[in-house]
Amino acid sequence: MILTQNVYLGYALAMVKLSDIAECCHVSMATVSRVLNEDNTLSVSKEARDAIVSTARRLGYVPPRQRKGVRSEYTVLLSSKYIARPGFEESLRARLDSMDNHNGLTFVCGEVSICDAYIFIGDFSEDEIKAVAGESRAVLLINNRERDDYTYDRIVVDYEESERMVIDYFLSRGLKDISYYGGVYDGGAFRIGQRRLEGFKKILSDFGLYKEENFHVSRMDSYSAYHSMMLSERVSEALIFSNNEYAYGALRALRDRGLERTCCVYQDFETASHDLGINVLDIYSDELWNTAGKMLNEKIQGTRSISVTLKIPGKLITI
Repeated sequence: MILTQNVYLGYALAMVKLSDIAECCHVSMATVSRVLNEDNTLSVSKEARDAIVSTARRLGYVPPRQRKGVRSEYTVLLSSKYIARPGFEESLRARLDSMDNHNGLTFVCGEVSICDAYIFIGDFSEDEIKAVAGESRAVLLINNRERDDYTYDRIVVDYEESERMVIDYFLSRGLKDISYYGGVYDGGAFRIGQRRLEGFKKILSDFGLYKEENFHVSRMDSYSAYHSMMLSERVSEALIFSNNEYAYGALRALRDRGLERTCCVYQDFETASHDLGINVLDIYSDELWNTAGKMLNEKIQGTRSISVTLKIPGKLITI
């Protein structure tokens, strides 16, 4: 990559990133970061070190600690496993689009040659992570149940506490007759919705409120929800719905039956369901994504070298 003086000035004005230097020197972003931070434990040739340092000077790279009020922009590659029904990527993309650059980050999906940081959602193996992120230190794992170490930053959703918040809310309203209406999506090698179903069974059992007849399980769509609700001989005073689409169908059935109930919908990657007019348990909340952005920025800018694991509950949004 040959840079003219005009291109050089453009880079300086746009805030040169580690990935820019890495691309010029044909090395990883992690190598650039460690060289510029004078990490002498890194096994790299003198020629490579000199090239990285000279390229950084030529491009006008400014270390994070010297940036005063200048907002840096970084690209984050997002990879995910089967963690929701097919089509969840669109909902997640819409959610993150509204948060782009909130922490100076832009989220991208698909095949990208060079990124500043990486997020992996779901159970990725070490080989799968390395194949995408290489030796980058700016890696964040979200809900990887296969890992229990500090190789990478991790965020783990506290499902039990999240579901407990729903039951606590109902109890604070004096509601003890609680039913779960939900679907399970069978993808063959994976089942979406099974964990949340079992989670609410356990929480209600812990409170001594579990009744088998209060669990109504069908498919994860509004059509199934509508018929499940219409066919229920008795409808509890407090209702939990497994996902947004299911809630739409169930609420329509309640209206057709002339019933009013206190409801809460379990929401994972879907956008906020304020239009439903009911309470929302937002599992992958804005707080989770903002925390993820801060963690990635710390690794990108080198202000934190150790990896940490955070356990974060969802957010109960009440009407």
